[in-house]
Amino acid sequence: MEIRFLSPETTLIMENGKQLTFKLEEKKPSPKECNEILKGISLKSTLGAIKFLGIRIMEERFGVNEKGLEINKLPKDFEVVESQGVKAIRTGGYMCLDNEMIDVTNKAGIVGMWDFEEFIICASKEYSFVIDAILEMIKPEKTRLDLEKLSDGFRFTIYSI
Repeated sequence: MEIRFLSPETTLIMENGKQLTFKLEEKKPSPKECNEILKGISLKSTLGAIKFLGIRIMEERFGVNEKGLEINKLPKDFEVVESQGVKAIRTGGYMCLDNEMIDVTNKAGIVGMWDFEEFIICASKEYSFVIDAILEMIKPEKTRLDLEKLSDGFRFTIYSI
């Protein structure tokens, strides 16, 4: 997947309700601000295909039940990858931690990308603890996936319940 599909903003949702947003061209929150209990993470997208496809395939891969948005399993290809000091969590095969993604991650601190079936969330070395926090947060029957329509796109959120 091309870097141009990178989420324009990645937001950490903390237990105390505080939201910390990472954008490529803006000042990033400090690691100290991010070192609180993580409740969720959301990735914005302006991809038009999401309008038609939603996240049905991703929901199937996570075993989302019909009654709610709760995940019941982790996909077999759910993994943590590291390269050149950047740590990432991902599903699927085409969203990868290549040199371009590593460069963008090092500039922004935390970045993500998603579509109707896969996602990747990357953190530079100074924010790698956020990937560990996401791993602690994503647990079957204790985590939900959500897709929200915005005026200028969509927001995919993973959050603990």
